[in-house]
Amino acid sequence: MTDITLIRPSLDWLPFYARALEQGWSPNTDQDVSREQLLQFRRDPKRFLHDLYNSPMVRLPDGREVARLPAHDFWISDGEFCGRIGFRFQRGTEDMPTAIYGHIGYTIVPWKQRRGYATQALA
Repeated sequence: MTDITLIRPSLDWLPFYARALEQGWSPNTDQDVSREQLLQFRRDPKRFLHDLYNSPMVRLPDGREVARLPAHDFWISDGEFCGRIGFRFQRGTEDMPTAIYGHIGYTIVPWKQRRGYATQALA
């Protein structure tokens, strides 16, 4: 099994993230946001990276906007960009809002799936 590394999202890795979007990967498992994110990336890569993880609101699949939860977000690499994983939390409680499906969210690019990368990221 190939070892993976968790990387903080950065401008250095952003072109690899964008390439995954171009190849049809979406970081959102509920809806395909690849085209929307590519447009934002091409307009202003630095702003895109900032807004990706620092925007105060997040749009849900049903169109509602809710406050973004605190999270620790990482990109997964085996030497190449493989996907993302995020650990969400609410300060002061173990409970999650009903709009959130769980404490951990991840997605692996299709061409790197079934290699145990998400399992390794959780270890």
